[in-house]
Amino acid sequence: MSFLSTALIIAIVLIIAFLIFMIVKTDNSNELDNFKRKADTIDIDLTKVKVESKHKFIKKANKDSSLITLYYYYKGKKLKHEELVDRGEKYVKETLYIRRETTLFIDPKNPTNVYLDLDFLFRHIHTY
Repeated sequence: MSFLSTALIIAIVLIIAFLIFMIVKTDNSNELDNFKRKADTIDIDLTKVKVESKHKFIKKANKDSSLITLYYYYKGKKLKHEELVDRGEKYVKETLYIRRETTLFIDPKNPTNVYLDLDFLFRHIHTY
């Protein structure tokens, strides 16, 4: 095989891999969009959630994480949701305080299946 044909094969494989990645990524975002469209929603006051530091050791690297705990009422029942995020406690507390409110999406057929919109925590990366 010549260098040119080898380079062409590698280029084709890379293009196919990229297209597969884009299709899978689109399917995952469509799945979340579909869930959000069908879900019941509750506005969450972020100034009232509990945030505590969780330090974990992963592959010989120290990682600061925060556990966000919130309570909410859904169909007359008090429920609890916890979410672990890979951001330090100080950053999470400050960002939640500034943001003040977000949305909790709840599957009406299975209320334990929820999505807490915390995308804003990952838009700007700060290290504390």
